[in-house]
Amino acid sequence: MSLSSGLPRIIYKRVSFKCFVGFVKGTIEFSVYDNGSTTFPALATIETNLGSGSVSLDLSGNQTIKKSAAGVDVTVEISKWTVSNESLSFHVKASGKKGIFSCTVFDETLKGDRQSASEQEAQMNEVFAKMEAAKA
Repeated sequence: MSLSSGLPRIIYKRVSFKCFVGFVKGTIEFSVYDNGSTTFPALATIETNLGSGSVSLDLSGNQTIKKSAAGVDVTVEISKWTVSNESLSFHVKASGKKGIFSCTVFDETLKGDRQSASEQEAQMNEVFAKMEAAKA
């Protein structure tokens, strides 16, 4: 588990894709963070041979999210949402559409282990201690 933006990253997945008969090629990095609530901040970073972009998401259950990134209409479908104090799992399907062309670029079930509040607090205290030590 790693920290990013001060929050523990509980899920990370990187996949490569090809769309439109190989005309568009790239990778997607999908990260989900745990802020201790039932809403999970997420970031999808897309790098292609035609451009790059990022989409920030707040995941809180089964839902369909529509965004635009790098001139492409992106639809993210979240299903099979299961969250507990110990873990988070869900299926995510992301599709891109530009004009009449569309392509599924991500279609996976993701799972991550959550930290307890005391583990999160201990990890944050360790980060703050390292920051203070670096100042000295």
